[in-house]
Amino acid sequence: MAVDAVIFDFNGTLSDDEGLLYRLFQEIFARRFGFDLKEEFYFDRLAGLSDYEIVSSLLHLLGSNDDSVKEMVVKEKVELYQAAVRESPCIYEEVVRFVKQVGEYVPVGVVTGVVHEEVDVALDAVGLLESMSFVIAGDDVTCGKPDPEGYMKGLRCLDASVQPCNVVVFEDSMPGLTAAWAAGMRPIAVLGTLSSKQLPAFVELSVARISLQNCSWLFDELVIRRDKV
Repeated sequence: MAVDAVIFDFNGTLSDDEGLLYRLFQEIFARRFGFDLKEEFYFDRLAGLSDYEIVSSLLHLLGSNDDSVKEMVVKEKVELYQAAVRESPCIYEEVVRFVKQVGEYVPVGVVTGVVHEEVDVALDAVGLLESMSFVIAGDDVTCGKPDPEGYMKGLRCLDASVQPCNVVVFEDSMPGLTAAWAAGMRPIAVLGTLSSKQLPAFVELSVARISLQNCSWLFDELVIRRDKV
């Protein structure tokens, strides 16, 4: 099957930071609200959702629907995340090499639930922002994953001839995999947030982590595509 574009989720996929995200939300909700966010609850119920959806869900548990409080919490989380990734980037060099090499064959992009203030800073810190054909962030969509809106917006950034079935998507969470599948794309699971036993039947393949070695099959398909052009 042809591969005409590759799209990456960000947190937990390009960036090894799901643990960092949990710690930031845990810290904020413990300090501001005295709420003990359990790790199991976060990864089972919240990982893969947008910042706004995570904060809304937690505030709902606390009996609050105040939009100003939600904005305050998201703003604080963004600031803490920016400081953390500037000090210690969460995107490994092997991932940077992989994305840049894929980009030599086809357009690459990002669809994520976090806002541009987070993802753009992290990508720029490792020199990947300029490699992306597009970045669709949480503040670009009305509905976050598992809704396919973000992936459909990404598709519209590509050449009109690109069909969803020829777009490979790397995702680490159930909402993300579901969104890619609902958009008609080819979801590939990056294990960690989910185990291989938790993957839905529609997932085409899974990899332990993104690397040239683990994803050699993709380059086989890209070389075939190049030779046909």
